[in-house]
Amino acid sequence: MFTLIRPIAAVMMMIVAYYGAVLYIPISFEPGLARGMPPYTAMVGFVVGWLFLGGMLKRQLWFSIFAGLQAGVMTAILASLVLTIPRIWTIIMRGRYREVTDAVRGYVELNMDWLMRALNPDLLIPMGIACAIVGAVLHFINRGLDARRNDR
Repeated sequence: MFTLIRPIAAVMMMIVAYYGAVLYIPISFEPGLARGMPPYTAMVGFVVGWLFLGGMLKRQLWFSIFAGLQAGVMTAILASLVLTIPRIWTIIMRGRYREVTDAVRGYVELNMDWLMRALNPDLLIPMGIACAIVGAVLHFINRGLDARRNDR
């Protein structure tokens, strides 16, 4: 596998994750998300693109498209897990939860709420298409880089 594909995959997933977060902001009814969500989601997309998607590209086109879709879903789940930590911390500090188990339950509920809002077709369809295109483009870039490396 050519190692340059990892940073290319990371940058492409970062761009897709950023625009996915921008599309998510009108769907969510959280006032503070507009300023902080897109950069953090882009960072999560960069990490997922580097670690997961860059290493999953194989010889078949369908598998690369499937890996792109998996990377999009993984980015959404990890971004939700990361972005709800400050929110749940604020809720804990305000004394809304008395027990640790209540805080864990609240964290899971908040994540499920964010992910349920992301199932809106106005977000789900464009992001699915974008992730499939990222997988296909990365497949062709990887094939081209492999062919260039093998020609030497």
